[in-house]
Formats: sequence, C-alpha cells, structure tokens
Amino acid sequence: MTPEQRTYLEDRLQRMPLGEQLRTPVEGHRFVFMLTNLDGLHTGRSRFLVACETCSQLVHVATTGPVSNVDMHVREANAR
Repeated sequence: MTPEQRTYLEDRLQRMPLGEQLRTPVEGHRFVFMLTNLDGLHTGRSRFLVACETCSQLVHVATTGPVSNVDMHVREANAR
C-alpha cells in the first residue's frame, strides 16, 4: 500500500458514518470497510469490519488497526 493510500484510508475511516461501506482496491485485492454498531469489549469504541472481496476472507473485526491488517493480508496472499 502506498503512503498516500494509507493516509487516505486512515483519514476516511476516521470520518466514516455507521453502516457506510467503503470499497477500495489495494495491490490487486478489493477490500470493503464498514464501521459496525458492535462495541469493543474494553474500549466502548465501534468496531470496523474489513473483508477482502477478492479472497472472500474476513480480514479484520476490531476497533483499531484495520489498515495494518489490510497490508498484512495483501503480503500473505501474495506470498501464496
């Protein structure tokens, strides 16, 4: 993921309304990001759901770190 892509995603996710979906390609994979109404167990913050539509795989369900998990998924998938 380029630094510009990372900055865009992190900024966009900060402002994302509940239930809205953001679909974006990252290095040959297509991801969908969504802010859910599920609260984090210890933080009370809303959780993000991130799925790779290319691999049909759930990548992330937590309050923090969705962009880092996207990077990790791309690296692992491309190494297969």
